[in-house]
Amino acid sequence: MRIAVLGGTGPEGLGLAARLAQIGESVIIGSRSAERAEEAARNLREKLPQGSLAGTPNAKAAADAEVVMLAFPYEGIDVILADCAAPMNGKVVIDTIVPLKVVSKFFTVEPPEEGSAGERIQARVPSAKVVSAFKHQSAQHLIDLDHRMEGDVLLCGNDEAAKTLVADLVTRVARFDRKLGPVDPKKAMFRIYRDTRFSKDKTPYKTHFSAAIRERAKKGLEPGYYFHIDQHGVLVAGGGIYNPDPPTLGRIRRYIVKNPGALTRVLREPRFKKTYGRLAQEEALARPPKGFSADAPHIDAIKLKHYFGIVEVDLMKRPPKDLAGVIAGYFRDVVPLMEWLRRAVKETR
Repeated sequence: MRIAVLGGTGPEGLGLAARLAQIGESVIIGSRSAERAEEAARNLREKLPQGSLAGTPNAKAAADAEVVMLAFPYEGIDVILADCAAPMNGKVVIDTIVPLKVVSKFFTVEPPEEGSAGERIQARVPSAKVVSAFKHQSAQHLIDLDHRMEGDVLLCGNDEAAKTLVADLVTRVARFDRKLGPVDPKKAMFRIYRDTRFSKDKTPYKTHFSAAIRERAKKGLEPGYYFHIDQHGVLVAGGGIYNPDPPTLGRIRRYIVKNPGALTRVLREPRFKKTYGRLAQEEALARPPKGFSADAPHIDAIKLKHYFGIVEVDLMKRPPKDLAGVIAGYFRDVVPLMEWLRRAVKETR
C-alpha cells in the first residue's frame, strides 16, 4: 500500500513514516519543501535500508498515494489542504492532528468551530474518508524503532471500511516483536524424520510436529520462538536461545554479571512471570562455570546452558478455537526475555 505522510519531516510525521516503512508499507514523505522531504526520506532509509521511502512535495505525495496521513501542525490545515484537497478526493485520509495553541508558554487544546481537526478536514475535503487516529502516540517513541508501542489507539470516523483499514494498520504497527529477522515458514518447520544413525530406537518418524520461528541463518546466535505439539495433544511453547555456542553463552553469562538488574526485571515482568515463572532449568550446571564466582548475582541463571522460557499445555483438556492465537499469546509473553537476550548476545568483554 502506498501511504503519504504529509508533514512527514516533523517529529510525529517522521515517526509514523518510519513505523509504516518498517512493517513493509511504501511510504511517501510529503513536505512544503521538496528538499526537506527528500532529506527526511534519505535519513530514514539509513535506518531502514529495506524500507520503501520517497520524499516529494505535499501535493504530489497526496496524488501518488492510496492513503494520506496528515501529520502537520493544526495551523497548517487550511494552507496545505488548499493545495492537496483535490488529490485526496475519495481516499482514506488519516488525521493525526491535535488543535493545540500556546497560551502563556503552555499548550492548550482549542477545538475549531467545526468541533475537531477531523471535522475541519472533512469540511475541506468532503469526498475524503477521514479517520482520526494516532492522536496520542509519542513522536519520541514512534521514531525509536526499538521501543515497543503498547496501548490502545482511538479511532473516530464515519466510514466503517476506512476505520477497518486504519485499525489493521494500527495492529501491524503494534506488532509485538519487530526485531525478529526474516522467517520462511517452510524452513521454520522441523523435519518429521528422526535421526536414527546413533540410536537404538530406529523408529523413522517423530511423534510431534514442531517449528522454530527465528532468522534461520542465526541459529544458536540469536533468540527465537519454538513450539511443538505431540500425538497426545500436548503443546510445548516458548522462546529464547537453546544450546548457544560457547562464545554466545559466555556473552550471556557476562551480561548477567554486569547487568543483574536487567535480568531481575525480566523475571519480574508480570506476563512473563505468570506464564513461565522462571527460566527453564534443563541441563543446568551443578557448580558455577569457570571464571564466575559462586556469590555472583543470579548465579543459578549463570549455571544454565540454555536461556529459554517454556510452557506446557494439554490442548485436549480445553481445545482452543484459535490455536494460532494461543501460541502467539505465549510468544508475546516471552518477549521480555527475547529482548534481554538480544542485548546480552551483543555483550563485549
